[in-house]
Amino acid sequence: MNTRLPEQGGSFSHDTRNKAYWPTKGLFSQVTFTGFNTVFFSDFNYGKMIIDIRYFKTVFKNQVFAFQFYSFSTFGRPPLRDLAALGGQTNLRGIYNGRYRDNNFYSFIGEYRVPVYKRFACVFFAGFGSVYNSINQITAEDVKGSYGGGLRYALLKKERLNLRLDYGYSNRHNKGFYFTVAECF
Repeated sequence: MNTRLPEQGGSFSHDTRNKAYWPTKGLFSQVTFTGFNTVFFSDFNYGKMIIDIRYFKTVFKNQVFAFQFYSFSTFGRPPLRDLAALGGQTNLRGIYNGRYRDNNFYSFIGEYRVPVYKRFACVFFAGFGSVYNSINQITAEDVKGSYGGGLRYALLKKERLNLRLDYGYSNRHNKGFYFTVAECF
């Protein structure tokens, strides 16, 4: 079956970060809405909204606290592959991406980023979040948490584009290594 997903949508962004790859100060916020409708030749009628808010603050010499709030919401009847999926290399590291799926999810992640020597740095992170069908179904028992740490090597020294190796562990018996380029957020 060839499923068509033509989409329409829009986005609003605000960015005061001092760098794109390894910010040491500033705020990034973005709200994105995408709609799919049979009127526009989609096989589905649904919408999705993403809210992404990131804050960066230098606390000691070149050491940074980074925070992200992320929300993914669907409206209507999305296909399985477009449901909200908690976890993975860009969300709660330590939870397998897609292990928890529903119509919506939220997460809050904090990182402590510390330069170590020349191009090397380390990161400590922790976060929590949950998937849910509707907002009145959010309960404390459903919250999943993860934490871990990682090493960084700056591929581009000035821009601080990093090669990253992270190990994350979750309170729900998940764990994993992540080897990627660029930060989680």
